[in-house]
Amino acid sequence: MTIEAIKAVREDTTREPMRSTAARQREALESVCAGLRPGEPLPDQLEIVVGGSNNHPGNFVLRPGIDDAPIGLVTTPGKSAAMATDLTLETEIPKMFGRLPRRGDTLSGAFVEDIRAAGFDVLFAPTPHNPFHVRIVAKTHMFDAAGREALALAFDRIVRQR
Repeated sequence: MTIEAIKAVREDTTREPMRSTAARQREALESVCAGLRPGEPLPDQLEIVVGGSNNHPGNFVLRPGIDDAPIGLVTTPGKSAAMATDLTLETEIPKMFGRLPRRGDTLSGAFVEDIRAAGFDVLFAPTPHNPFHVRIVAKTHMFDAAGREALALAFDRIVRQR
């Protein structure tokens, strides 16, 4: 192995963990977001992820001052989520929250098609810190107890940090 090759390996394995996912996120952004405009509904085949367990409707309670605040062109209240890139905690948590995964973090996912079947819609709502950001909004169901239960059933737990 040449000295240059050894340096390249060392640089690659010792860099900050959040930076190591940046290239994958850029590639995913290009493929997933191609043609999407802020405020538009996402295509059915896209998968989105949320932090929290799938079997707790309480995860989908709207928080005043947070979930009703406008995000760019999206003014409809709703729950924040993100377009999935690789369904790992190491990529999805930094993308959503700007931090590394912590003990107890849980990642759940659902296809947009299943969220629509539960009576909700998913709008593209990128932010300066999260270009994958989306907002789940009420369509035929509301964020009442029955609506939150239906929405929770659309999500499956992917992984939990131990």
